Amino acid sequence: MNEENVDKNSQKLFGDELQQELEKLSWEFLLKEKEEKEKMILEQTVKVQEKKEEDVSDYYSGYKPREMSQNFDFWHRDDEANINSYQRDSGIIFNEEKLQAQKIIEWTKAPKLRETKWNLFWLAMGKIFLWPFRAVLAIAVGTTTVVGKSVIGIADLVYQFIKGVIILFQAIGKAFYAIFVYLFGDLSWLLTKEKELEPVAVVNEEIEMVSRGSIGYRRFRPVLAFASVALLLILPLQGYLFYQKAEQVKGEVLGASESGIGHLASIGTVAKDFNLDEVDKEFILAGQEFASAQARFKELGLAANGASVLVPDVKAGKQLLEVAIRSAEIGRLLVETGKALGNMAGQVDYQQVKTAMEGDTLKVENKTEASIDWQQLNKNLDEALIKAREVGVILQEVDLENTKLVDYKGQIEEARNQMPIIVSWLESYQDLTKLATEVLGVDEPRRWLFVFQNNTEIRPTGGFMGSYAVVDIDQGKIKKIEVPGGGFYDLKGSLAAMVDAPYPFHVFSPIWQPWNANWFPDWPASAEKIMWFYNKSGGPSVDGVISFTPDVLTDLLKLTGAITMPEYGVTVDSDNFTRTAQIEVEFNYNKEENKPKKFIGDLLPKVMEKTMSLTGESKMRAWEQIFTSLEQKAILIYLKKANNQEAVDRLGWSGKVKQYDKDYLSVIHTNIAGGKTDMVVSNKIEHQVEILSDGQIVDTVILTKEHKGLAGDVFEGQINIDYVRFYVPQGSKLLSAVGFDSLPAGRQFLTATSGVEADPDLTRWEKNTLIDQETGVRITEEFGKTSFGSWFIVEPGQTKRVTLKYLLPWRLGEGNSGEPEGKDNIWELLKKYFGKQEANNVKNKESFIYGLLVQKQAGSASDQYSGALKLEGRWLIEEYLPAEGIVSENNGSLGIKWNLETDKYYGLMIKEK
Repeated sequence: MNEENVDKNSQKLFGDELQQELEKLSWEFLLKEKEEKEKMILEQTVKVQEKKEEDVSDYYSGYKPREMSQNFDFWHRDDEANINSYQRDSGIIFNEEKLQAQKIIEWTKAPKLRETKWNLFWLAMGKIFLWPFRAVLAIAVGTTTVVGKSVIGIADLVYQFIKGVIILFQAIGKAFYAIFVYLFGDLSWLLTKEKELEPVAVVNEEIEMVSRGSIGYRRFRPVLAFASVALLLILPLQGYLFYQKAEQVKGEVLGASESGIGHLASIGTVAKDFNLDEVDKEFILAGQEFASAQARFKELGLAANGASVLVPDVKAGKQLLEVAIRSAEIGRLLVETGKALGNMAGQVDYQQVKTAMEGDTLKVENKTEASIDWQQLNKNLDEALIKAREVGVILQEVDLENTKLVDYKGQIEEARNQMPIIVSWLESYQDLTKLATEVLGVDEPRRWLFVFQNNTEIRPTGGFMGSYAVVDIDQGKIKKIEVPGGGFYDLKGSLAAMVDAPYPFHVFSPIWQPWNANWFPDWPASAEKIMWFYNKSGGPSVDGVISFTPDVLTDLLKLTGAITMPEYGVTVDSDNFTRTAQIEVEFNYNKEENKPKKFIGDLLPKVMEKTMSLTGESKMRAWEQIFTSLEQKAILIYLKKANNQEAVDRLGWSGKVKQYDKDYLSVIHTNIAGGKTDMVVSNKIEHQVEILSDGQIVDTVILTKEHKGLAGDVFEGQINIDYVRFYVPQGSKLLSAVGFDSLPAGRQFLTATSGVEADPDLTRWEKNTLIDQETGVRITEEFGKTSFGSWFIVEPGQTKRVTLKYLLPWRLGEGNSGEPEGKDNIWELLKKYFGKQEANNVKNKESFIYGLLVQKQAGSASDQYSGALKLEGRWLIEEYLPAEGIVSENNGSLGIKWNLETDKYYGLMIKEK
């Protein structure tokens, strides 16, 4: 039995060994056969290539596409093929079952001889055991390689440096040798003297040594003499000549630089007025002065670099020359921009602009070919802005200490201070061109809703909305103006939604009407609500809303002169426009036609046509007046595209409620059935701020209204009914309110019975509404502020006042009163805004910041603001900004007076005693 098992095992072992040998032999045979086939194919390819030109015609004559393409089976792999299907010698037999069991279909590489299990085991154990040594060896080799390369690199740098020094000294030595030979001749006399000494017999070695020393001294005595002459005479002479040349260049450089700085410093002043011609002029003059200095500086050649190091004055001049290149380029870019805009305006022939009324639509035919490359203009401004920022950086690096320019340190400091203003101006100009591109429909046609807000009947964003126009613009040309004769009243009949009105309008109607849409003091919010009403009344989609008050037309009429309107039998000028318009709209309109706002619609195109026809200085004054109206919120802009609206925000023309983390005040009036009386009612705001010893801040606001209207006058003689709101920092606590009125006489709060829905915008903006039980004041939170609102009613000839006292939600020394970090630092913003640089770091545990932002109401006249700040106990005023409007100041109080033509700021540093 044992023998039988031994035989079986031997047979099995023999079979495995034999199988391995057969596999090895068959693979060698396969490779040999493959080489022979490749050799044969190569020979055939050569033959075919040689006969290619002869057979090409025969080939194409015998070519039959259909027959040739019938069978492509030879491209496909036969899955049923096995290892015996490769036409090998039939004497070699393969075990197909064993090959299939081992999943061998076809071979792509030589089979691997099997290893015994013990061999595999020890091989694996060896790898595991050697792995740590291999890792350590790899790390050591890698570290050594890095260190070695670093050492070699450093050594190479040292070698290159030493080599450079040696070459430099060799060059200097050769130069000295050449000069020496020129002065004293060659060195042949050295060899002559040496030969003369050779025959002399010298016995005493000491004497010989002395002789040799004397000979050596005599040999090099001329060399030493030359070195002394060079050091004492030649080099100082060259240094003197170089210094004289550097001093001469320095004087010219500094003289031109000083003149250039003067032009540069004046740019910020003229830039504030958007006077492009003056800005261009100053930039060009500054660039010319700097360029002159640069040309003179370059005459020194290689010595210029030495001069800038050895002479600090020249170094400062060289830095300023870098300003030259950039400022000249900025001037050039602005000149191109100004010329482009000027050419566009000059190409417009307004006599070719024809208008015709068709019902409520004014159709405009513009045959002029005025155009401007707005993309190139924007590109120029982008480049100018980059260079202006570079100029600012260079000016910050200029060091005038230890130079004769130190006397001009104040002037250069002024130039440094002006650069942020210049950069800010260029950014504003960049935003302005972006805005113009959008409004003029350069990229695609635009449709704008122009709203006329009558500020003689004041409303939160300017005035009562009576008239509006829909204007289509394409490629800078007005295509159509539609002015409905009934104004917003025409929308009432088609209004497809009924929503709950804001609180004070409930004394007339619980339903919100389109002409009352501008309830929110934030113009973007009101503009969106106007578009909502317009859309719900069947109006087409518009790209934005632009509003203006009668003051804008009055100011333009001062430049255009009187406009005759024969269809109404009147002549309109700046003096009578407001009253004439009111009479035509309120009384003289066609009652049957019932289009009271048609007069405004007919007047607007005529004012626009005469304004655009102005030339020369009158045209510049017209543009200045428009910019002033934008700054004073007589014109407000809202664009649906968010990125364009951001540009409007940066320009300060959006009429939005600003977010501010210090003290804040905005008084918003809403005339409700008070007639056109706001033109004869003056408002005076007294604002008292008390900072108590414990840091609490108490504000008291006194609003005084004086009705100067004539009793009995159809417009001025009516009672002024005002729902006034005081917007203060969010979280402020009302302490007292005195002088407010109850509901207007004969009025009651009306509530809708059915069919009226809550307005989503009112719900979104007005939050946490409550009524103060003691004072009747309505308190809400809106636009990040707390609002205190109530009625204020004044009759003709009457003067009344209301007083409001409230506690701010934070103390001095904690929360919003401390100095915030980073970009929200109010002190840094004030210093940047008013062009004053900080002398040192104001960060101090015992110093705190108080700031106040007063926002004027859009469309309001120049209300009088009188402010007083009083410090109690341990506080003292350390510093304040700006000086404008400050009428009195001591360590414990501050007095301010402003005309609220625009928003106003002030801030101060307060320290403990």
